[in-house]
Amino acid sequence: MYVTHQPIIADLAQSGPAGLATVARFAIISPRVAFWRAVADCQSGNWRGHFTLKAEAFKDWQAHQVRHWHNLGNLVSKGRHVEALVYVAKRPGLALAKGGFVMQMAYGFAGCLDSINLDRFNLPASTCRSDAAKRGTEHIRLCRAARYLDRCAMLGGTEQLWDTWCEEVYFRSTQPGHVRPGHNNHNRNRWKSADHVSAAHCHAVGLDAPWRDVLDDIPF
Repeated sequence: MYVTHQPIIADLAQSGPAGLATVARFAIISPRVAFWRAVADCQSGNWRGHFTLKAEAFKDWQAHQVRHWHNLGNLVSKGRHVEALVYVAKRPGLALAKGGFVMQMAYGFAGCLDSINLDRFNLPASTCRSDAAKRGTEHIRLCRAARYLDRCAMLGGTEQLWDTWCEEVYFRSTQPGHVRPGHNNHNRNRWKSADHVSAAHCHAVGLDAPWRDVLDDIPF
């Protein structure tokens, strides 16, 4: 899944400032929203009216998109991944988890340790505090980002985190009732396969992507 869909998104992100901004928008929209809703809102543009803080965060990214594209491209090309993660995680509307999501989609490293992954791996919320890249000295921020990248590697790495996350979202969509106490399963019956979930990342940024309608590809 990752090897099929991530390069499609990376090509867009690395094509220019507007492409990277489109990928960043998806990451900015996605926190605390059902995945299908984040994808749908990216496609429709409805997020502009529903998420004021997120809309403002994206406007801030757009205002500086040329600088962001050049700075991130320069850092990544030199292998300075920790600095690149801190750079993007400091932006409004992003943090280590969603900054890691931008890096995963755009440059093929890091990953998104969101609420689903925190649940899957039984990790504390403090693993990726929302202000971890925004407080303390630059040295402390870099240390936190380095630990985050180490954690992503220990959990299987960029590709495995992507693929198993998609498998988990699909698996949860097949289950009745509630996924967790007090949380409705808004994803129920919305996905045909884990590959469909993976391809939806492309759809969210306006790209066509193939996916297999396979219902038995999840090892649960």
